[in-house]
Amino acid sequence: MSDEPGLIQQRIALGRARNVAIVRIAFPAVLALILGIGQLSRGVPSFLWLPLAGMAVYGVVHLVSVERRRRRFVAEHGRDAGQQMPVRR
Repeated sequence: MSDEPGLIQQRIALGRARNVAIVRIAFPAVLALILGIGQLSRGVPSFLWLPLAGMAVYGVVHLVSVERRRRRFVAEHGRDAGQQMPVRR
């Protein structure tokens, strides 16, 4: 018996990783907006932008990696593999 999770669990894990990557892009964007407003009003030091840029770049790299894994999953198992159909009564 294989230790590999089922197709449903794999698709759920890919979706969760995609959501995390999107948050890793959106969070620094929101912080940059807040920091930009603060810099305009009070002169916040500009060195605070570097960590935000690094976080956003990391998020983009993570998102690209997840999309590659998702494409490989779809190519290997098919487009509808692991999708759950809604229950209808």
